[in-house]
Amino acid sequence: MRPVIARVLSLGILALGACEPAPPARDFDVVEATIAEIQAAIEDGRITCVGVVDAYLARITAYDKPSGLNAITVVNP
Repeated sequence: MRPVIARVLSLGILALGACEPAPPARDFDVVEATIAEIQAAIEDGRITCVGVVDAYLARITAYDKPSGLNAITVVNP
């Protein structure tokens, strides 16, 4: 019985190892997109709401922090 279980587990591990990871999200530039384009991209699955927020937070960090501008002093968690 043990060899059968070992073979089944081995085959399962091999099958999972053969699975490809999810493809990376297609590039979507939220900065240049309109609200309608962002909504369509979310509906199509090209980007998630979390992805949109992360992109905007990354943009704030990239432009606001290094320059010392501090135009956005607080980001609501």
